[in-house]
Parts: sequence; structure tokens; C-alpha cells
Amino acid sequence: MSVERVISKKAIEIYDRDLRPLAEKLAFELPVRAKEPPGLPNVLFLGNHSSGKSSFINHLLETDVQKTGLAPTDDGFTILCHGDQKDTFDGQTITSHPSLPLKNLNHLGPAFLSRLKLKTLPSPLLKSFALVDSPGMIDATGAANTREYDFASGVRFFAEKADLILFFFDPDKPGTTAETISILTQTLAGLEYKLLIILNKVDLFQNIRDFARTYGTLSWNLSKAIRTKDIPHIFNIYLPEHRKSVSEHGMPGIPLKDFDISRKEVIEEVRRTPTRRADNVVSDLIHAGRRLSMHARLCNTISLDYRKIQVKWMAISIGLIASAAVSAWGAFQIWPGWEIAT
Repeated sequence: MSVERVISKKAIEIYDRDLRPLAEKLAFELPVRAKEPPGLPNVLFLGNHSSGKSSFINHLLETDVQKTGLAPTDDGFTILCHGDQKDTFDGQTITSHPSLPLKNLNHLGPAFLSRLKLKTLPSPLLKSFALVDSPGMIDATGAANTREYDFASGVRFFAEKADLILFFFDPDKPGTTAETISILTQTLAGLEYKLLIILNKVDLFQNIRDFARTYGTLSWNLSKAIRTKDIPHIFNIYLPEHRKSVSEHGMPGIPLKDFDISRKEVIEEVRRTPTRRADNVVSDLIHAGRRLSMHARLCNTISLDYRKIQVKWMAISIGLIASAAVSAWGAFQIWPGWEIAT
């Protein structure tokens, strides 16, 4: 058994032995990873529509398993894992499968499950980890209402289970869509340590000035969405099979040699996902323990304050009753009509 699996197993034992009993007693919700048995490490792909998420998955797996296009091509999540042959399963099937840790997705409702798919294919890479592709984020007023399911809750579920999150941007939409800002600032809160920011399609830039403006815009938007001291590192990449050798005006684009190195670094991070699993399990365990400890202290403080209020009101009630009794006794003693004639 690998070191990563041993650490995951020990973490689940600590959850079950030490954290879960107290969490259930105090009505505290443990993270998704603690609720289900550990499965394969996961890589979650997020980003704007047409930012190259599915294309990168196809490049990574060296096969066209995901549909790609300029317009949104899918409105649901797709899980890709290893199988002896290519096959596709619907959401209801995979959430009811006993060997898949996805039962908790049922609470997201039938609309979500109807758009959830699992694809299997005989890729050696998928023996080590699973990939989760997500629908492209959109920029529309009331974007949350344009989907028939809770997109943010779906992202949060898979993000908590993921060991690596790749967030894709492209030159056309460098971090300005409504859903993107919401997901970064709210849904992924506390999970920034899993996040890799990727600016894809750098081969589209006509010159270095265009690249600098877009990179600056993305950095500016990220500084407002991700509250960290330093701007997170941005991996600038392109996919060779989609490379634009010349610009729209027939001129050569920017040099791409350094971006080849950046793409290889991203792929290496993806391949390193099983190793990240151990780090993430320990981090999640520590984070859950601290939150549970804070929750327990808060519950204890509220309980003590409630008891003090109870004692105070009990004392007041006893005082009022005693005062009323004394008053009644005094009235009984001095009221002339109550005297018995002899």
C-alpha cells in the first residue's frame, strides 16, 4: 500500500474515532472528504466557457474524449476515470453505485443528476487519478438562475473532494464573468491551496503588448477575487494542436517557447496529484479539527450563557413567588374580614 493511501486511511480513522462523534453531537458538518471512503485522487477543471478546459483534458489523455467548441458545449459535470473500454454512465447510475463515493450528490437534486456523467476509457493516466470537467462559467445577469440546478454547490462538492483545481482563463475573458467572480470569492473560499490559475490560448496574442495587457487585467481581477498577500502564480500556456501560427493580420504571433515549459509544468502538477492527496488529506483534517474546536467552544459558551440566564430567571421567579407568598400571608394576617369571631 502506498504512503498516500496509508495517510488517507489513518485520516479517515481519526475522523471516525475523534471528530465524527463530537461533530454529530454538536450538529457540525464535516467536509465531504470525511463523509465517504477515500477514492482515487481527483483533478477538477474550472473556468469560463471556451477557455480550453475540455481541450486540455483531450490533450492530457491524448484522445478526443470531451466535446470542444467556442460556444458552451455542456451544462453538466463529467467525471473521467479508467475503464477497460469507453463507456458513459448517467448521474442516477453513478450516485447509486456502491463502489463510487458520490452518494452525497443526491442532495443536489434530479436536475443536477440529469446533467452528471461518468466516462470510462482505457487511459493509463487515469489509473492514478480521476478528472472532473465542469460546464463553462457564463457572464449574464442573474447567471445562477439560467441553470436549473445549484451550480455553486456542485462546484463546492467536487472542489472539496479534489486534490488539485485547475482554473482556466483565456484572452477573451480574463476573469470578468459574473460566475467566475462568485466561484472564486465564495464557493472556493478556504480551498485556495488547491488552486492553479491558468491563462490558456496565449498563441492568440498578436504581440507582447496584447499579452501584457491581458495578463495585467487578469492579475488585477484576481487580486480582487483572491484575498492573498501576493498575486497567485499564473501559468501561461497553449495547446500545440490548436496553435495559431499567425495572427489575424497574417503576422507571426509572440514567441511560444517559454509557454511550452509552462504547459509541461502544469501537466507535471496534474501527474503529481496522487502525491498531493496526502498533503491535502492532512490539511483538510487539521482545518476540520480547528473548525470543530471553534464550533465546540462556541456551543459551550452559548450553553454556559443559557444556563446563567436560566439560573437568573429562576432566581427572579423564586423571588417573585416568595414575595407574592409573603404579601399574601401578610394580607391574611391583617385583613379584618379574615378574623374569626370568638
